[in-house]
Amino acid sequence: MPRTLPVAHPHYLASLLLLGAVTLFTGCGGDDSAAVQKLKTLGVGLGYDENGAVNEVDFSGSKATDADVALLRRLPGVTTIYVGEALGDEGLEQLAPLKKLQGPDVSKTEVTYDGVKALNRLLPRCRIAFR
Repeated sequence: MPRTLPVAHPHYLASLLLLGAVTLFTGCGGDDSAAVQKLKTLGVGLGYDENGAVNEVDFSGSKATDADVALLRRLPGVTTIYVGEALGDEGLEQLAPLKKLQGPDVSKTEVTYDGVKALNRLLPRCRIAFR
């Protein structure tokens, strides 16, 4: 049975001697590494799950625009987003492919009520905090 050892804890390396086989994974847990790098370049904060996949994105204080939100399509595991003030309806539309998204707060953004309604139709289980 495969066993996953967190890379963040080097003391687990000693247990590798007990394993019959070792498979090493690199990359971002299935995420598009170019998208991850671009978001980092824009100053977007990223959080990772235990498998190394991006699951949190923080746009506040970054240089990201609505168009840059499209990069999230290439990060399927995102569940949490802290949106920046510049996010508008166009950026909100880019969140539609994120089926795991939970409750973004768009109350201090350029998003309109119509934008929230449109996303809610596409992601009916996602609770969106709006003004």
